[in-house]
Amino acid sequence: MKVHQQIGTWTWATGQLLTNLNFKALITEIAGRPAAATHLVLDCTVALNSAAGGAGITGRNMFDIFQQIFVRTGHPKDKQPRINNLSGGHCRILETIMQGIEPPIPTDLGAVGGAVTRQLRIVVPLCDLGSQRPKDAAALTALLKDKGELSALCANSPSALGGNANDTITSASATVTVVSEDLKEGEVPAPCWFEFMDINGSQDVTAKEGRYRYAAAVQQGFSGGEFAAGTITDFTRIHVGDNEIARQVGARVFVEQFNKDRIYESASRRVAPVDTAAGLSDFVPLLWPSPEQSGMAVPFGALKYLSSGTTTNFRLLVAQIGDMTDSDEEEVLIAVGYDAATVKAVPKAARVPKTTRPLAGGHLKMSTRKRALLPKVFATLTAEDRKKKN
Repeated sequence: MKVHQQIGTWTWATGQLLTNLNFKALITEIAGRPAAATHLVLDCTVALNSAAGGAGITGRNMFDIFQQIFVRTGHPKDKQPRINNLSGGHCRILETIMQGIEPPIPTDLGAVGGAVTRQLRIVVPLCDLGSQRPKDAAALTALLKDKGELSALCANSPSALGGNANDTITSASATVTVVSEDLKEGEVPAPCWFEFMDINGSQDVTAKEGRYRYAAAVQQGFSGGEFAAGTITDFTRIHVGDNEIARQVGARVFVEQFNKDRIYESASRRVAPVDTAAGLSDFVPLLWPSPEQSGMAVPFGALKYLSSGTTTNFRLLVAQIGDMTDSDEEEVLIAVGYDAATVKAVPKAARVPKTTRPLAGGHLKMSTRKRALLPKVFATLTAEDRKKKN
């Protein structure tokens, strides 16, 4: 069951750091069970003006009214912020990649288009919204309420939205809603992270080690900018660690495979940046899970690729998942409020991974790596074992 809870409103001011919103009012139970947040929804109203000499602003660039969004979940094993200073446009791209349908795009403000008001919805993911069971990596609301952090930096000028000095941001406001779902008693969601990395001056790219579930190349600067035709023509190779993802493949072929795997309506398809006249190439997919892929089939290592074309400056937008040991999972449950002694006494046979494979009891034979990647349910824990009701 999904629960929507508005936690506040925000009003734009030039260069304002949004810190007045927090998670303190969050409900931590749904129908008597622990709650976990899957995403935030920012419903925005933006007033813009393009006067004489104005460049205009595309609807996709309007998402960058939020330039940096930062979320810490309070999860003890979140090694870094869950949302690490992503823009609203990055969130739009992630929603498209994960859910297969691009969110509604406001009508462009044309050059010298006068004063307009536009509405848009920015979905800030706290887990993989495109997985079969997104709440497997959702953020426990008891931890969000107790230790979570939320802040954002708004656009300080129309140039942040792709306009110029003759375009203006007149006003903007947003309501912020947290969407949560119920978990089983004793369920421990897995950690995950969303971030970007800037790579400059090379077509031979090496990013840091991670367990990457999604990766895409986007333009540096405002996130609605397209890759011009011919700027990425081929991928000589794409690797995550020792895992080879692609070898000597044309960008068009690669993007078309992404469309078949992840996109559910033709209007949301992307084209390769060898023929942008035929469509939109505001991101170039590099890594994604296919529909039939196991939740455990997530490669680990440094993300590397070599491309052909003219683009040498990339912003890599990535989603990673983490793993947890038995002691890590105990720490999470204790932090939520379960009795420490009871948690530690749960036998290994009752710490069941959230998977239909293997069958009951077979998880004891799983490799340590596979067990660590899967969310668990400590099946013997009850609501009474939670020391405090949040």
